[in-house]
Amino acid sequence: MARMLITKGNHKLGTDGAVYCFNLPAVSTCAPTKWCLEGKDGEPSCYALNGRFKWPNVKDAYEWRYEESLKSDFAGRVIDEINKVTPQFFRWHVSGDFYNEEYIGKVEEIVIATPNVLHRTTTRRRDFAKAVLQLNSQPNMIIRESLDTVFRNPTLGLPFAAIDSIDIINEMDATECKEDCIPCEYSCWKEPVNMYFKEK
Repeated sequence: MARMLITKGNHKLGTDGAVYCFNLPAVSTCAPTKWCLEGKDGEPSCYALNGRFKWPNVKDAYEWRYEESLKSDFAGRVIDEINKVTPQFFRWHVSGDFYNEEYIGKVEEIVIATPNVLHRTTTRRRDFAKAVLQLNSQPNMIIRESLDTVFRNPTLGLPFAAIDSIDIINEMDATECKEDCIPCEYSCWKEPVNMYFKEK
């Protein structure tokens, strides 16, 4: 059986097959801030640099997916896999981010080809603003701009995902993410609401 590019969601996203994901290596595909890498106490605050994400098998799997994403048949393969497992929701980049505009174009091709699936992601890639906004214009895609103690204010005109220690969550309507998608009925895939998370 061929190794799959997409994976079933974890316990927070629900393991019943409603959510599938595609992940990439953290840092090398991202635009990490000092908060991501050092946090408040010198340790990474980015969850993709902690816990199971540090396991060699997980890191190797994300590196493999990055290499596969460079190939010309990547979009078609992901489309085929999504059509095979038929998820309701798709999460891009629990780990990792958009690493160039060509890759963003491949993601857009996948989103367009799977109109019955609701896709979402969070990004720090303000350097790819035009391509990110084009992708976000698809009716089944929601992209949130990631905010922290370094980048405190949104600049892309997107909804945001922020940590709870910055002022923006009190200045604009924002919903706390409880990190358990089933009780909230996957609302962040359905509506482009601003979100905030407890800083760890």
